[in-house]
Amino acid sequence: MRRIYNLTQHEPTPDMATMGVLPPVKEVQGYITITQIPDKEFLARLARKIVGTIPTDAKEALIGGAPYLMAPLEKQLKARGIQPLYAFSRRVSEEITLPSGSVKKVSKFLFEGFIEV
Repeated sequence: MRRIYNLTQHEPTPDMATMGVLPPVKEVQGYITITQIPDKEFLARLARKIVGTIPTDAKEALIGGAPYLMAPLEKQLKARGIQPLYAFSRRVSEEITLPSGSVKKVSKFLFEGFIEV
């Protein structure tokens, strides 16, 4: 079975978990909460630190979050021979008529697979 290291802040959906996505790496969740405008060097160091949290034999990692961190993170993963993956989800909207007669619109994100970069 695949072991996809989860470098996001989100728990995997049941579909993702059956495809091998692990729970988020807790240490990473603290790292990717950025509270000040980062510079290029900070992002490079942060990407190295994040990639350093997963085993050296890792083959794949799920990434996603702040767009400005993704390029440095992809670069560090690829330098270690780890395939970066993004989740692809389709948005499905549903309208629900409430007892009052008003309509509530609900959007669901349906996971459909991974995008390799």
